[in-house]
Amino acid sequence: MKLKHLFLLGLVAMATVKSVAADDKFPDGTVIPEWFRNISVPTLAEQGKAYVITDYGVVNDSTIIQTEKIQAVIDKAAQEGGGVIVVPEGTFLSGSLFFRQGTNLHLKKGATIKGSDDISNFPILKTRMEGQTLDYFAALINVDNVNGFKLTGEGTLDGNGLRYWKSFWLRRKVNPKCTNMEELRPRLVYVSNSNEVLIAGVKLKNSPFWTTHLYRSNYVKLLGLTITSPASPVKAPSTDAVDIDVCNNVLIKNCYMAVNDDAVALKGGKGPWADKDENNGENTISSSKTVTTGSATARLPVEARAFTTRTSSFVDARLTRQADCCGSRCVPILRKCMNTSRLRTLPAMLTTYLLCALGLSSST
Repeated sequence: MKLKHLFLLGLVAMATVKSVAADDKFPDGTVIPEWFRNISVPTLAEQGKAYVITDYGVVNDSTIIQTEKIQAVIDKAAQEGGGVIVVPEGTFLSGSLFFRQGTNLHLKKGATIKGSDDISNFPILKTRMEGQTLDYFAALINVDNVNGFKLTGEGTLDGNGLRYWKSFWLRRKVNPKCTNMEELRPRLVYVSNSNEVLIAGVKLKNSPFWTTHLYRSNYVKLLGLTITSPASPVKAPSTDAVDIDVCNNVLIKNCYMAVNDDAVALKGGKGPWADKDENNGENTISSSKTVTTGSATARLPVEARAFTTRTSSFVDARLTRQADCCGSRCVPILRKCMNTSRLRTLPAMLTTYLLCALGLSSST
């Protein structure tokens, strides 16, 4: 009897070792770097000299736009060798803010940066939107070419999107074919061309458009975020929680997402020749213990053509429907998806193409 028990224990141990070994590799056999295991968040003191915005003329008043004053604090920190911009308890109204190399942002508990509901407070610049590189509005928080950027704390970024949402649905009544970009509205957070980025602990809510957009950035961690937008009394259209666009090594862990479109969507490009555009490309991500609710779904990707996408073994996969994927958007071809047991073929004219989409289960 003892030998039998030992034999069974041996089998269990072997199975466990095999499972652990499998979890240490991506589906293509590549070893998962230790970077994905490290989910530590630096303290405020570890992020450099603190620049508390209220020490530099910014006042706790949610009725006045203070973009220039807050931006001046960011620029000062950058000029003095870097540091962390600290937002204390209170609500501070702002338009687009642009972070510089060496600067970070920390939102104290009870602190809110609230976006302006006047689109003129968001400058037009060359950016990335819906799989295209074009002129469009800057986000509330902009991080371009800022390696090592950190957004931490227990506070809130509030996109203040109600006015934009109302305007969008009113426009749809006049023109049912109105597209997402025809209603002029900013994103909440845009990170581009940056490496080793950390966004942790904060609440991101009420974005006028996409909530968190990552483009051409590598080694990005989204940890313990709460990302929300309402379904009523006014539905917040196209407020994707996370859009990952031509990025490699992105970790999403312990996040709660309840938005009115995609929870996590991978973008790679748009149009029938998307794979010929040097601004487009593939994505590599990992995701674990992320809860999505309501109409928030996960999809990989809606707008990529013939790009490979690799997901880690933490992720379950399921197909989610994209109503207009056969319209102006091209057909995605994904390879190396973790779970191929739920693949479907598209309609007859597209039977040669397979679409596999990422789903994040609340049970993980």
